[in-house]
Amino acid sequence: MNRSKFIDEARIALGPYLSLRGCFIYSAGTTLRENRVLLYGLNPGQNPEEDHPSNPLLGCSIANFSEDQPNLISTERWLKPSHSRHKGHEYEPGKAPYQQQVTYLLNSIEHPDALVTNLIFLQTRNADDLRDLLRGDDGEKLQCACWTVHQHLLNITKARALIAIGIGPYNRLCRLVGATDRAAKRFASGYGRWECRLTSTHWSGREIAIIGIPHLSWYRINRHIEVCSSVKKKVAESLVRVGIDGPPNGKAR
Repeated sequence: MNRSKFIDEARIALGPYLSLRGCFIYSAGTTLRENRVLLYGLNPGQNPEEDHPSNPLLGCSIANFSEDQPNLISTERWLKPSHSRHKGHEYEPGKAPYQQQVTYLLNSIEHPDALVTNLIFLQTRNADDLRDLLRGDDGEKLQCACWTVHQHLLNITKARALIAIGIGPYNRLCRLVGATDRAAKRFASGYGRWECRLTSTHWSGREIAIIGIPHLSWYRINRHIEVCSSVKKKVAESLVRVGIDGPPNGKAR
């Protein structure tokens, strides 16, 4: 499936939600290609009731991505939480804690051009609002629409490693791709009793690793170099197992 066909299919699948606040893909438009590593959050944060460039309508977000969007993780200004706005209304570009931690992680594992997205594209203010959004028949329809798009992403990128930010995205990814957490390998996160997890499954004839780490909105992974090293090792192993021994994402060293 080529780029324009993918965008058309995404607009069709997400048609009922295009006029609502959301974000499609955070990484640059150039990451929509054969791309071995995908990073998943659960859904866009911030308050969708606030009018701000980082709170676009989902239809606008898809249009921006289709027009060679830059990497929003490093270039976009995000709103600060309301309780911390005494020092300004928004962060400098790429300086929100989540943005900084994602950038640090992807640089540490030597996959700075991984595709970055969310399992649910619509924005909610908090986890309670998200639970309400996903409840009932309407919530099921939204989840199915988003999953239709993610299936296209998995097939286009031929992903071999999925990094899930938070236990919620990890569990959802496991269910969606047919993996099980029962036999997952676990390693310390360095934060209390929280554990990182690794499992794998087969998708469309290839093995895919799913790696779960604590949520980067509060977990400072830059203070846990050993976790970055473990994630890097497990991503590398997922590529080597299928005979991929070139540099990350096909780049020259």
